Amino acid sequence: MRARRPVAMACFLAALLIFAGAGSAWAGTFAFPAGGAASVSSVTHAEGYTGTGGAMSVSVCIVEGTENDVEMAPAIQNAIAAYNALTPTTGNLVLGGANNIPSGYIDLESVAVHELGHCLGLGHVNLASESGVSQGDRDYTKSTTGGDAVYDLDSGTDAVLGSSDDVRGDDANLHWFRDATNDPFTIDDPVDTTTYSLNLANLPPGHTYAASGGRAVAAVLGVPDTESVMNQGTGYDEAQRTLTHDDVATLLYARSGIDETAGTGDDYTLEVVFGGLGNCDIDVVFSTGTGFASCTMGGTQIATGHDRITSATMRFNPNYNWFFNSLSGPGCGDGNTDPGEDCDDGNLVNGDCCSSACQFELDGASCEDADACTVGDTCDGAGTCDTGVDPLDCDDGNVCTDDSCEPASGCVYAGNTDLCDDGIGCTTGDVCSLGECAGTWEPAACALDHFKMYKAKLASGETRFVPVTVTLADQFRTSDASVSKETLLGVPADKNGEGINVPEVHLECFKRKDVAGSEKFARRIVESTNQFGTRRLRLGQPRELCVPAAKDELAPPAPLGVHEVDHFQCYKAKKDKGEAPFVVIDVTVADQLDSKNTRVLKTDSFCNPVGVDGEAVLHADDHLHCYKIKDVKGQDRFERTTVFMNNRFGDDTLTILKSRRLCVPSSKTDLGEP
Repeated sequence: MRARRPVAMACFLAALLIFAGAGSAWAGTFAFPAGGAASVSSVTHAEGYTGTGGAMSVSVCIVEGTENDVEMAPAIQNAIAAYNALTPTTGNLVLGGANNIPSGYIDLESVAVHELGHCLGLGHVNLASESGVSQGDRDYTKSTTGGDAVYDLDSGTDAVLGSSDDVRGDDANLHWFRDATNDPFTIDDPVDTTTYSLNLANLPPGHTYAASGGRAVAAVLGVPDTESVMNQGTGYDEAQRTLTHDDVATLLYARSGIDETAGTGDDYTLEVVFGGLGNCDIDVVFSTGTGFASCTMGGTQIATGHDRITSATMRFNPNYNWFFNSLSGPGCGDGNTDPGEDCDDGNLVNGDCCSSACQFELDGASCEDADACTVGDTCDGAGTCDTGVDPLDCDDGNVCTDDSCEPASGCVYAGNTDLCDDGIGCTTGDVCSLGECAGTWEPAACALDHFKMYKAKLASGETRFVPVTVTLADQFRTSDASVSKETLLGVPADKNGEGINVPEVHLECFKRKDVAGSEKFARRIVESTNQFGTRRLRLGQPRELCVPAAKDELAPPAPLGVHEVDHFQCYKAKKDKGEAPFVVIDVTVADQLDSKNTRVLKTDSFCNPVGVDGEAVLHADDHLHCYKIKDVKGQDRFERTTVFMNNRFGDDTLTILKSRRLCVPSSKTDLGEP
């Protein structure tokens, strides 16, 4: 329905019917096949009618979780009540300050009455927007075009669109009118083919076309402030919450059955039932997929000239100022058990043994009683939630909390001061405080480990690492570098039985390269001191960035917790000119992947602690002096293995190929450029 006011207009969308095996049709006064003058209008019946008479019901549900699901429930129930009452009214247009709608708001209940009419088989009584005519011509009575394929529109001597003196040429009328009066604001009894007609030849003397229920027509007929709810057109601050004679007559005509004769065996009655929150015959949702409001239906033909709705969804666009009315009479959620309700606990919530449709939930259905310390509570089928026999498990797995349960609130976790283990090898005296375990950092316990470096590559099927640019700042310079593929895995190593301080922290090394335009690194001379002595080294270009990483040989690991291991930037290195060659030495090296007698050969690289993307260096004096190594002959070869890693760049899976270096904790003296 379009807005009647010239500002902030809103449109109801016509209800589109999709008919299985019968083509497409629009709901007019009823539904009719698309076409021209030869088209025959079809009566549309509510879901469930098959041509056999009797009592029927159609359920309406608000889809749970849709926007405004609870807020709109009273308005939807009020709209349902209007269709169950089937009371013809006049003066159903209540405008401006005479209603309870705030200025600038659209009444959801009024729109719901219109759209529910579509979902029950009614269509626009006027040409409406689906006709394609200009907005000013849409209040002419519903029709198809005639043989000339255009709408013939002439409002007659009274200049009122949709009135009885309109001159419509060969337009084919689609509006059932009362034979005796052609007055849409009166109703006959019975309502069937004996009292209502589509045939313009049955009009009263002097009438030229079927009159529809627009408000201008009502004014001409002396029925002010009245309009069929199925006339497309509504506005802000406007309430239209009851049906007119025309709306009621059309519904009753359909209920006269396939023979369109009241009082015969194929007649039916219809009750519209509010199903609460969930899914029903007619679902109600808020959706940006509709322009303003609509009812989208599926249907099928059940006899010549008769169709039945098979599915329906009512949609409201959330991007409008909607007014949600309160219940205007008895309804689900009002706290009173009304006729047709098993219970009413004053809410529209499922899972409390009284459903959002105010019906008892099934015996054995899950619920929550007043005791939060029990689980397995179930409904007894008569509206009561029985206490479960199992206690609530409040164990949070935290040794630093004393766990208990309060019936009113559930689990309670109180911090304690027990002794604990924070899982960090660098701390001592671990104790609980405020629910957390913490200890005192011990520098000696956190000393930098040896690392055995293995050649590594991505495991088969792993997604290739996408290069990333980082800013690296060490004691030599700050530079932007592109970090690319994985090359090495550094495993904390026990050399000659000296032990491992932080076994959970590994180093995963990536190729790094200065980004284009960066200042080239100037070679430097450093003096390195470690367990193997003091050596003067000549450093070349940086080649790797080694980042702390978690490792697991069975499954992807969680990220590292708190630790004291730096990132390292590793430079090509060799002995300086005049420096004596390194004396080869054999050591034993044991790590989580292998244990070997190992021959240390010569310097390979030297690694500075480095800050990444502005992060601080933790231990500026701890460096790694890395040596080429090989296994002492006579030992089993290292077998390739797969490990799962987690580092600052994400998860990956590596295939470990063979050992390459032994990196030894070292101190450094910078001797400057050569």
